[in-house]
Amino acid sequence: MLKKNLALAITVLIPSIFQPSFGEELDLGDIKLETSVYKKTGARDAMNRIYIEKVTVKPSRYLNTRSANKINAQLKQLSASFYAKSRQCNTPPKNIPWGYEFELSEATNSDDILTFVFDATSACSGRHSFKKVKRNFSVQTGALIPED
Repeated sequence: MLKKNLALAITVLIPSIFQPSFGEELDLGDIKLETSVYKKTGARDAMNRIYIEKVTVKPSRYLNTRSANKINAQLKQLSASFYAKSRQCNTPPKNIPWGYEFELSEATNSDDILTFVFDATSACSGRHSFKKVKRNFSVQTGALIPED
């Protein structure tokens, strides 16, 4: 009986401990998005950690597959570049908090322009940075629209 209960407990608990991080789906009318974890170390609200989100747009009747793929490639590259910056910090001196967070804060769709705004927060060797990173894309072509 003990073996059976132990086997049942392992079967139930192990998947919950190692459960992959599934994304959150967002709806912008005709465009669907999914946010997921690109890279993560440490607990969600702990210091000395990395938490970087990745955003993926889903093809639809309004956003064709080619445009969605172009936008997704740019968004993945954006997450990857923030992760590369976080790795440049190396190991900060002891007792100095460090961390890198990159999260979607806003997504909008209007007039054939899909806009993403990310909160980019970093701390490395006692230097802190709080930025908003904005990217605009054409829904028709998937091209990145440069800021003025």
